[in-house]
Amino acid sequence: MKQSSIGQLILCIVIPFLGMIAFGGIAVALFTHFLLPTDNIPIASLHHHLSKNTFFLLNMLPFFIGFGLILFSIKFFINSNLTAVITSREQIDWRRFFVSFSVWSVISLLFFYVDYLTNPEAFLFQFDGATFGVLMLVSLVAIPVQTGFEELIFRGFLLQLSQRFFTRIILLCLVNGLLFGAVHLSNPEIDLFGWPAILYYTITGVFLAAITLFDKGMELAWGFHAANNFFGVVFLTNNWQVLQTNALFTDTRAPEIGYELVWTLLVAYPVLFLFFAKRYRWDVKAVFSGKHQ
Repeated sequence: MKQSSIGQLILCIVIPFLGMIAFGGIAVALFTHFLLPTDNIPIASLHHHLSKNTFFLLNMLPFFIGFGLILFSIKFFINSNLTAVITSREQIDWRRFFVSFSVWSVISLLFFYVDYLTNPEAFLFQFDGATFGVLMLVSLVAIPVQTGFEELIFRGFLLQLSQRFFTRIILLCLVNGLLFGAVHLSNPEIDLFGWPAILYYTITGVFLAAITLFDKGMELAWGFHAANNFFGVVFLTNNWQVLQTNALFTDTRAPEIGYELVWTLLVAYPVLFLFFAKRYRWDVKAVFSGKHQ
């Protein structure tokens, strides 16, 4: 992506983000008006009055608007194109995206398999062909858009904006992780789990920023993010979060921080980073030299 001014980058962050909230809220309100017989239903209780698939789609709708506003911002504020924002390569490397998606999906399945072997009574298998089929179709479109929006904001514009003020990789990753953690503070799991949930989002943001910087593109980060969200929507959900889906399995246990968090942050992320580093021949020594090329 060609060099953009600080003002241009700020516009590419603020316009899509605020537009997603404003126009997305209007779109959700309009759809809700036609779907429900009364307007006197608080937003917080919509999930009690709509099907799980409909409620999931409504939650994804603002991200489609946000993604469209990102495309608008790229064209009119920085006079560039989506490919140039996503990667330093001539074309988006979709193979990288699917490698990352596949590897993290396999790791997530392994975590689930171990958990299922030790606590089979905690999981409820639920499969309805019609509702699951709709969920799968919606997810295949919506989740790449939702995660793509977040990656373009955080690992695209925000990361490039941070490079105007910092040159050290560690600082760039830390700032990006802190911002990624901060934007998730309103998530309901923060109230349930407190600082461990904040730590999870922050370290995940650091990890995604790192693989974006080293790989000179966000295909790996986008693939990872999409796999992570796809798994939580389509394969395994729980009975305490607000966004309920018709996933194949439901974890019926009370909210708790399990061993998965420790293994994810201290083992899975470092191993995955080293896998990518070896596969794509990154110059990991750049961390110790301190600067990003």
